[in-house]
Amino acid sequence: MSLQFTIPLEQASQKPQLDLAYDRVFSYLVDKGRITTQFNRDSKTVTSKLVNLFSDLDEATQDAFASEKDCLTYFSSETIFQTLLKRPGAAKKTMLGKYTDPVIQSWSQLNKQFPKNNTHIGHAVQVMTRIVQIDLPAIRKALQKCRADGDSLKHKKDEQTRSAQTFLREYEDARKAIGAIDGVDLHTALDLQTPQIPIILAKTILTRLSQNRPFQDALQLYVRFVVSTINDNKNKQSQIGPKTVLQSIQTLLKIPVSTLTAIEQRKPPQIQKPKSSKSSGIHDITEIVDTTGVIEVIDDEDNHPSKLEGENHIMRLINPRDRSALIRDLIELNGFLDQRLFEMESIEGSHQKRLQSTATGASGLDSTDLFVPINRLTEMKNAVEWAIDGFKDSKLEQLMLIKNSQSYVSRMIQQIETLKENAERMEILADKTQQLVDGSRSNLREQERSLKSSIDKVKQLSKQIETAINALPNQDKHVRITSLPTD
Repeated sequence: MSLQFTIPLEQASQKPQLDLAYDRVFSYLVDKGRITTQFNRDSKTVTSKLVNLFSDLDEATQDAFASEKDCLTYFSSETIFQTLLKRPGAAKKTMLGKYTDPVIQSWSQLNKQFPKNNTHIGHAVQVMTRIVQIDLPAIRKALQKCRADGDSLKHKKDEQTRSAQTFLREYEDARKAIGAIDGVDLHTALDLQTPQIPIILAKTILTRLSQNRPFQDALQLYVRFVVSTINDNKNKQSQIGPKTVLQSIQTLLKIPVSTLTAIEQRKPPQIQKPKSSKSSGIHDITEIVDTTGVIEVIDDEDNHPSKLEGENHIMRLINPRDRSALIRDLIELNGFLDQRLFEMESIEGSHQKRLQSTATGASGLDSTDLFVPINRLTEMKNAVEWAIDGFKDSKLEQLMLIKNSQSYVSRMIQQIETLKENAERMEILADKTQQLVDGSRSNLREQERSLKSSIDKVKQLSKQIETAINALPNQDKHVRITSLPTD
C-alpha cells in the first residue's frame, strides 16, 4: 500500500520557512537525527532490491519507466507499484493480506521497507545531489562537444562541397579549353585543336616579323655586321653572302603577306552534335566515330585551298626541330643587340653625341653604318624579344606538344580526367560527412532531451523530498530546497 505524507495547510503556514541548498539537505537530516548511522547499510539493501525488481520487469514496463532507470528512488518505486496494481487481477490478496501476485507482493514489501529510518528521504537526496553535481555537468560537457563536433563536421562538409565544385569547374573549363563537348572524347577534341597551329604561326610571323620595322632593322644590322666581319678576312673561301645569315628568319620574311593573311583568316574546324543521321550528299562534313557515338566536325572547303606560296615554310615550323632552330636564331639576334647596347652605353663624350645627332629623324638604317643610337637599339631589342615571346607562346607550345607527343596527350587527358575523379571523390566524401553531420545533430538533440529530462527530474525530486521532510513528525520548520539548476 502507498504511504501518504500530508501536513495541514494551516500548520504549514504557521511554521517558519527554512531555505536549504540542495547540497545541504543531507547534512541537515543527519544533524536533526532524521537519518541514523544505519543509513548506508539500509540504503544499500533496499536500493539493491529496487534495482533487481526493476530489471525483472517485463520489457514494456521497463520502457515505460526508462527515464527512471538511472535514478531509481522510493518515489519511483511507488509510481511503478501503483502502475502494476492497475493490471487485471493484480490487486488480489490472500486471507493473510498478502498479494497473490509474487511480483506485486515483492514491490509492496520493498515500499514498506524503504521508509524505515527515513532511508527513502536520504536516498532520494543523494540521487538528487548526484544528478546535479555529476550527471548534469557530464551532459553539458557532452552537449558542448556535440556542438563543437557538429560545427567542425559542417565546416568540413562545406569545404568538401566547395572542393568538389572547384574540381568540377576546372574539369569543365579544361574540356571547354580544348573544344570538347558532350559525346566527344578528349582524344578527338585535342586532335582537332592542332589545325590552329599554322593560323597562330602565320599571325605571329605577320605581326611580329613581316610588319615589324624595328625587327627587320635589327636583322639588317646583324646581317651587315656578320657579312662585314667575315668578309674582311682575306680568305675568300670563308666569305659569305647576306642571304646565308639567320636563314630561318630570312626565309619566313620572304613569305608573301597575302599568304600570311590568308592563313591567319582561316577558321579551325568546329565540333558540333549531328542534327540528323541522314546524309546531305555534300562532302564538306567529316564524320568521326568514337566510343560515344557519331559527331560532326564542321570543316569548310574554303579552309583547304591549294597550297599557298610560302605556306610550306610555315608548316615546317610544326616540326619541333625547325621551330627550335628559329628560336635559336632569334636568341642569337637578341644577344647581338645586347652586346651592341652594352658597347654603345660605354661610349662617352662627343662620339656619343655625334651618333645621337646623326640619328635624329632617321626612320631606317644607313646601309654603310654599323653604329646605331641607343634608343633605336632598344627599340630593335624590344621587337626581337616580342618575336621570341610569340614563338614561345604557351598556347602554341601546348598545341605543338599535342601535335608531336602522344605521351603528352596521354598525360593531359589523364590530368583532365583526374579533375573529374577528384570532383566525384569529394562529392562522395561530402555525402559521408553529411551523414556524420546528421548523426551529430541527432546526438545533440538526444543530449538536449537528456539535459531537460535530468533537470525536470531534479525539480520533481526536490518537491517530493520537501513534501516528505515537511511531513515528518516534530518537523518545526517548513523546508524549501534551493540552488537548483534551471537550464
